[in-house]
Amino acid sequence: MDLTDDERRRYARQLLLGNWDDQAQLQLLRTRGRVPDDADGGSASVALDYLQRAGLGQRVPAADDSQEDDRPELILELPTAREVDAKAGDPSLRVASAALLGALSAVEAIKQAGGVGGAGHLHPVPRLTGGDPASVGQPSSTEAT
Repeated sequence: MDLTDDERRRYARQLLLGNWDDQAQLQLLRTRGRVPDDADGGSASVALDYLQRAGLGQRVPAADDSQEDDRPELILELPTAREVDAKAGDPSLRVASAALLGALSAVEAIKQAGGVGGAGHLHPVPRLTGGDPASVGQPSSTEAT
């Protein structure tokens, strides 16, 4: 099975990545994704958007195919609402936290489905904190001395 010319054009940016090739893209196209019941809705929405654009599950068996769907299934590793809230640290940053964790989850799912790269972990993602946007990247008062 090969990529079609249309698929090659659509996923050209991914195919330029060092560890990503036609076989990885084909595997992603065949893989079905499943969202766990306890996943945070905001994170799941962001992850599914990224995954659809990347091609997850875009190759489906023909409707008249009498065979059972034998495509691989990937259970997406998405954070729970409690985990999103904990990373946000402040309720005003909840949407940003959900988006960040959803995007990171999508990247890990893409790597896993395509069989490339090592597994990353979401644990090192720093806790987001509110504050003055102008101070981002500036040393804190304890670091300024």
